[in-house]
Amino acid sequence: MRILLPKISPNITRDPVPLPLFFLAGPVRGGGDWQADMCFILERLMPTDFYVSVPNRWKPGHPTEKYWTEGVTSSDRQLNWERKFLEVAALQRPGCIIF
Repeated sequence: MRILLPKISPNITRDPVPLPLFFLAGPVRGGGDWQADMCFILERLMPTDFYVSVPNRWKPGHPTEKYWTEGVTSSDRQLNWERKFLEVAALQRPGCIIF
């Protein structure tokens, strides 16, 4: 599992993503830490490595930290980041948007 977070992500939008990509869409505030729970559920279910785009700004020390990808620091606003990875997840095969 490789987790993509806002502002820092590999440049994976120009070519097909080499791994399945899931985008976790839904409440960031007031919904608990459902995104982390979903990441660990996907990890148990997926037979191969995969990406998960999570529009959260988790702090260091979060239980998912060891899965965060390193990449390019982006000056894009978070909304632009979300739109970019929503589109990649929608068009990627295999890929999926999870609410």
